[in-house]
Amino acid sequence: EIPRRAGGGPRELLAEAHSGGHGGSGGVRCCGAGGQKRARGDFRGCLGTLGAIRGFHGELATKRRVSVPQEFFAIHSQWTSGEHVTGRKTQVARGPIASSAFVLRVKSMLIDDSHPLQRLVSHPDGLVRLAWLCFGMFLIFWDCLTIPLVLADADEETQNFLFVVSHFTVGFWGIDLFYNFFTGYDTGAGIEMRPPRIAVEYCRTWLLPDIILVVIEMVIKLLEIIAYADSEELTSIRVLRAVRVLRFLRLLRLQKISRIGEVIAKHFTSVTFWLSAKIASGIVFILVVNHYFALCFMGIGMQGRREGTVNWLETYSVNDYGFWDTYAISLHWSLTQFTPATNNVGPISVSERLFAIGVVVVALALFSSFLSSITNAVTALRSVRLNYASQEAQIRQFFNERHAPPQRGHPPHAREGREAAGGAAGPPE
Repeated sequence: EIPRRAGGGPRELLAEAHSGGHGGSGGVRCCGAGGQKRARGDFRGCLGTLGAIRGFHGELATKRRVSVPQEFFAIHSQWTSGEHVTGRKTQVARGPIASSAFVLRVKSMLIDDSHPLQRLVSHPDGLVRLAWLCFGMFLIFWDCLTIPLVLADADEETQNFLFVVSHFTVGFWGIDLFYNFFTGYDTGAGIEMRPPRIAVEYCRTWLLPDIILVVIEMVIKLLEIIAYADSEELTSIRVLRAVRVLRFLRLLRLQKISRIGEVIAKHFTSVTFWLSAKIASGIVFILVVNHYFALCFMGIGMQGRREGTVNWLETYSVNDYGFWDTYAISLHWSLTQFTPATNNVGPISVSERLFAIGVVVVALALFSSFLSSITNAVTALRSVRLNYASQEAQIRQFFNERHAPPQRGHPPHAREGREAAGGAAGPPE
């Protein structure tokens, strides 16, 4: 223990020893040479005391550092960028683990190098994954357009074409079921790339719905193969048509479009691109809705023709037309319900008129919302372009007012290329 004076520490002792020669209430008085010697001795003693205090505090600090648990200084793997987690060890990654890993964000990838299936895992933001998701989105839209054709009794040639294409659809979603086990996911703090963790997350989220949809597609495909082979087990066409109606369950995959949009958003960040995509998506949505209305209008007419009641197909002599010609007439009628346009075809029976009333009510709400969204998107697109033009005009005005030479407007790499080609740098600017 180091004794201290009341209200004073080592610095006060040192200051008091310094002021001893000048006198003071608590200081050391100097009387000639002997007083100066005593003052210097007290000053040296204070310096020694201060050194002891520093050594004592240093020893305490050392003991305090040793007594602190080591886990207090542990750094979570999610706090570091570009690290591979292998068991309990953490290794800094110098590059991507696979050639298909194309990282767009600065986030760490959690990878288990000891797992034998680690090399098969693909990055969720990679270009390969993007192409796979885009093809899946195309198949989802394909199902949206072709599945309702069953209700309109498409011709045999169309049915055969859809039957062949359905083989590729079933195969793709079957492969996608296993491919999801080898695709990492974003945890918010990092990219999870370890196969066991990916399998647990997929089983917890999308595995059961995907299995149900794939099984339904396989059952439908098996029944269609038996029907096309003229099997005696399926003698009624109505049974086959009822089985094809189950294909509407495949439209549950529309929920995946939001996930695909998130991946695409990481690759395309242009405001102009997204505003243009918003306008195009609105137009596509209106066309898809009219596609369904047109097929329903055709189906009501065909049902009336089978029952022998009045219908718009026989009234307007459309029976002799082919399937796609009839579809074009029906689509034209549906579009005229959304816009102020003319058409020479209309509902005849009570069921057709009730359906037409419902279409007009829906069109009133959808088309007004569509016009407002398109107007807002076009206005925002014009403002973005006007902002770019204004910035460019300000830059040109800046250079023109200061009489800057044209070389200043060139990018630096262009000037370096000209200087390298000329063999020497140009005059200083």
